[in-house]
Order: sequence, then C-alpha cells, then structure tokens
Amino acid sequence: MRVDEKIFSFILTEKLPELADHFDICDISLTHLTFHWFLCLFINVLPIEVTEYIWCLFSSSLTRRDRVFYFGSHVIHAAALQILKNNQKLLLKKDDLEDIVVFLTGRSVGGA
Repeated sequence: MRVDEKIFSFILTEKLPELADHFDICDISLTHLTFHWFLCLFINVLPIEVTEYIWCLFSSSLTRRDRVFYFGSHVIHAAALQILKNNQKLLLKKDDLEDIVVFLTGRSVGGA
C-alpha cells in the first residue's frame, strides 16, 4: 500500500502540481485521503456503476466475477487523480485535512 501512495504522490506532483503544493503547504498527507480509496477500490466513494467499471479495469479475466487483478495500480491511480482533478478548485480553498476529508466523503466525488 505504501508503494502505491508514494507513486501516487509523484503522479499528483506531476499532473496537478498546484494541488500537490497546496497539500504540502497545509501539511495534508495524501495517505489520509487515499488509503481508503486504494484499500477498498473506491467502494462507497464513487457511484456503484463507476466503481464496477474501475473494478473491471482493475482486473482481467474471461469471467467477470473471477477476475485476476491485472491493470492494478494504474487504474486506481488514474481514478484517484481524476477525483482530485474534478474537485481541484474546491480543494484549493480548503486548508484543513478534516475539511477535505468531510468534503470528499460527503459528496459524489465522481464529478457528476
């Protein structure tokens, strides 16, 4: 899990540098934001249809229910990045970890 978090931190710095800097300045750890997402593969975070799609991309097998994880981290990193990108303007206005967690858990973060 820690490797995924470090890789995601690098990706965030590359793709959304303003947001990454904001989190650094506010001393907001990405672990607090992404641990549940990565551990549970976005269940209870995104609408079920989107979660199911991510799970399908995350795995690859001929049968839908018995998939073996295949694409793995690429998919969870892309989904997490998109969640933060969709909400970047509002996240930049928040400077407290608790406010950000409440914001991300209290709304549909899928950008719909």
